[in-house]
Amino acid sequence: MAPYEESVRVPMWIMGGKNLDFRSGVVETRSCLHLDHAPTFLDLAGFPAASFAYMDGRSLLPLLKNNRLPAVWRNSFVQEYIGGSWSTRGPMQERKLQETPINIPYELQGALVKFILSYTAEGISLDIPTHNQIKVKLPIPGTSSNQEFAYIEWPNAGLNNSTEYELYNVTQDPYQLNNLLFFRPIQCANLKALLQEELNKVKGCKGMDCSAAIPASRQTLILNAAINCKM
Repeated sequence: MAPYEESVRVPMWIMGGKNLDFRSGVVETRSCLHLDHAPTFLDLAGFPAASFAYMDGRSLLPLLKNNRLPAVWRNSFVQEYIGGSWSTRGPMQERKLQETPINIPYELQGALVKFILSYTAEGISLDIPTHNQIKVKLPIPGTSSNQEFAYIEWPNAGLNNSTEYELYNVTQDPYQLNNLLFFRPIQCANLKALLQEELNKVKGCKGMDCSAAIPASRQTLILNAAINCKM
């Protein structure tokens, strides 16, 4: 699974009979996750909310019923992926890799190049490498628009097993071609730090805390930091 829109944003269709009193003909733009499926099914089956409060997901039933629409919903989520599928290689393959390094033009690094294969001491990864991502979607005060960001960390993907970072303003760059931390590292340092804090906070969450919305005060900090972080 890649940390980009084409892989992360998957449409979800929900259909129910009239007895369920679902909203009909509605496109819901608030985010839902795979983690939400189990709490939703238990909620539909009539189990009390306390019975699935320990789960990291949240029941989608409030989004489906007119009389239960929530006033507050999550405005961020974390995607974690552990890469795998390592190939084995012998001395000849090792030598060939050393003699024929992959050269990527410097001006393209962090901009148009997206990881497909990665080379490590264990071999060649035939899968997308391990990564963590936080997606944040915040309303712009005084407007009906949102500002959406994607912050991605690639552990051990850089030189000497350092961590590589990507940051995109998905609203302005929907195809995620311009890594702001490559083109504007100084101007975007504050925004990176704020999103990194939110990522670490959600990575260590439990239960309903994982679906909590970013507080208004933090939203303001993030939106203000984004003013100077642009192409």
